[in-house]
Amino acid sequence: MKLSERRAQHLATHDLLTALPNRRFVERKLQSRLDEGSTACVLYMDLDGFKETNDVYGHAAGDALLVAVAARLKALSPEGALLARIGGDEFAVLLDADEAGARQVSHAILSAFSKAFIVRGYNVSLGVSIGMACGSAPLSCDELLRRADSAMYAAKANGKRAFHAYDPQLDAGRERRKQLESDLKSAIEQNEIGLVYQPIVCAKSHEVLCVEALARWNHPELGLIPPDQFIPIAESSGHIVELGQAILTSACTEVRDWDVDLAVNLSPAQFWDRDLPRAVAEVLQATGFPAHRLELEVTEGYLMRRPEAAGEILRSIASLGVRIALDDFGTGYASIGYLRELGFDSIKIDRSFVAASLSDERDANLARAIVSLGDALSLPATAEGVESLGQAKLMQRAGCARLQGWLFGKPMPAREMSSWLFDQHRWVG
Repeated sequence: MKLSERRAQHLATHDLLTALPNRRFVERKLQSRLDEGSTACVLYMDLDGFKETNDVYGHAAGDALLVAVAARLKALSPEGALLARIGGDEFAVLLDADEAGARQVSHAILSAFSKAFIVRGYNVSLGVSIGMACGSAPLSCDELLRRADSAMYAAKANGKRAFHAYDPQLDAGRERRKQLESDLKSAIEQNEIGLVYQPIVCAKSHEVLCVEALARWNHPELGLIPPDQFIPIAESSGHIVELGQAILTSACTEVRDWDVDLAVNLSPAQFWDRDLPRAVAEVLQATGFPAHRLELEVTEGYLMRRPEAAGEILRSIASLGVRIALDDFGTGYASIGYLRELGFDSIKIDRSFVAASLSDERDANLARAIVSLGDALSLPATAEGVESLGQAKLMQRAGCARLQGWLFGKPMPAREMSSWLFDQHRWVG
């Protein structure tokens, strides 16, 4: 065979970036093993957090990270195993081992990923979700890979950075999830994700100062699907940026003529999208919503993973005149130094402290300490989840500037909220 022909054949069956075999090569080897009557085990892996890394550090760093991942996986692959890059940030290992051996390799990989990758001078923490499927003929190559892929998605659904073996019961859940992904994509495109608004009031006067927009999806067949179910689906299916843009646009449009400010949550995947500042600016311009009335809420956990990069994004947003609130404060691990450097405008005390404040003196003391810390950093505090007058009085005495919860109003659709605000003498036509 001529050199040019051998090179063409190699390029057709190998990944250019990592030099690993590609999906086509794995499928051929797997089918051959099944045809021989052998049992095959496949580990199907997807990297957790790769998209965010790509967004923060750029595609060149992302490529370097994939090469580093390939090297680490290759070092962990036992003799006789076939490691391949299936596509994007997905890898697979075809093992000449039984189920017990495959589990052992999986746990070794999970353990190895606890150590950060060094990419272009950055320490990058990356997780991996692993699905395992084992079988023999008459099982086909396509079916075995599908089962491994299904198990991998189950690992992601269980919190990521995890291992899951294939079980037939996974198929029903996988089909439902795929259908929900399709339905959600259609709902976003048709602007069918609705919003409700919950008031945020002044702690002293109980005057409504702001409303927080909360997304709601009323599925035509399944009814109301809560955000903690459809937001992760939007993130894993790649639709979270479109969803976030639609929510922000709708909220700014509906609240523009109300005499209150607007708070909108940002999901982790949405926050790490490098086009976020530009997207926010476009929404403000398109809707005519005043930037100084918009408050974007971000959660501390995912900011602290890459505080320097987070700081750049936060500063870009702040330059638009938009305020930034640190949500669920007290449940993560933000240092005082980063609180000063990242330039927040306010903090929101997690509802867990408020809920226990009347019955547990320690939680009440923690809430007071959080407010005092905020005061020292010129960050006024909002208490979330206020459901009783006793909690409201306690949080007011603790020094909270704002209160939010069912005591002051349930989440309401735009028309109902508009009427409610009118009754509160806060609406201007």
